[in-house]
Amino acid sequence: MSWNLTTISAFYENIRKTLIFFYRCGAVHSAKIGKRGDHFYAWEIELKAGNDPRWLEGLNLLDRIRNAKKNAGYSSPHSMKVSSPGLQDVDLSKLM
Repeated sequence: MSWNLTTISAFYENIRKTLIFFYRCGAVHSAKIGKRGDHFYAWEIELKAGNDPRWLEGLNLLDRIRNAKKNAGYSSPHSMKVSSPGLQDVDLSKLM
């Protein structure tokens, strides 16, 4: 996976595109990826209804993000929570 990593908005766009490809639809409702503060290290992704966050458990998405950010010289998130209305949240940092 090759990502354009120049800005926070670039991270959001790359994650959004990855999840669109994975779910085969516009799955992302919102993402909290901060330039500083809590959301700099603790990312939160909310999927649109009907997209099960548990499907991401085998994707190693957080590992891929950490490796891409490290290779680009950026600090990495410590955690990533993915949620969807009415479904169980997934904390991708606990799957590693």
